[in-house]
Amino acid sequence: MSCYGVDTSPIESMSEVLESLPIDLTDAEPDRFGAYAKDNRESLSRLVAMYLDAVSCFLTIMRAVASRRLELEREFPLPKRIFRPRTVDRTYLRGFLPIYDRASDQAVRRLRQMLIELFAEDAELQAAFVAQMVASETVQEGLQFCRTVQTAKHPEEAQEHGLSGKQIQDSIKEFLLSFLKDIHVVRFVVKKRSIERGLHVLNEIVGMVYRGPND
Repeated sequence: MSCYGVDTSPIESMSEVLESLPIDLTDAEPDRFGAYAKDNRESLSRLVAMYLDAVSCFLTIMRAVASRRLELEREFPLPKRIFRPRTVDRTYLRGFLPIYDRASDQAVRRLRQMLIELFAEDAELQAAFVAQMVASETVQEGLQFCRTVQTAKHPEEAQEHGLSGKQIQDSIKEFLLSFLKDIHVVRFVVKKRSIERGLHVLNEIVGMVYRGPND
């Protein structure tokens, strides 16, 4: 399956794995939670890696939607309407898309590196990440988006897809930032802040694209 020309297999694979999880970590008793975290360290580590792959995939889709939005805006300019300001040329926004690419790549890469180090020392923290990730429903939201959205053919359709996708991107960002907020390891301070800033950059650029040409 693809969405806006992007292969969605990382999201599909992650969803399939989550459906087959043998335990609900959110409701597990402390003793059972701790035992499961230690006995299943490697499988939980794979889940974390798969989730970050799914996140990266969804961010790539959002970039493709934004690019399509700007492309269609040029092909189908808004008609002149009385009492409305003249439509401006927003093609300059395409120059922000490589910044989006760089920010998303760096944020996910640094997050992956940091989590690998953190979870190598704390199996229960890794299990907590997986439990919170499952509860966030971000994988299921991303999968539903990919299954139901087809490449837009007019600006209004791309705008709708972009705004809906932005809600999912916001959910991903909220989950990751809430998890990072509880990490207080001194050696990760700089990397943590760079990840947080990178996630904010994504929202800034998406906000510029979807604010509309006459907002």
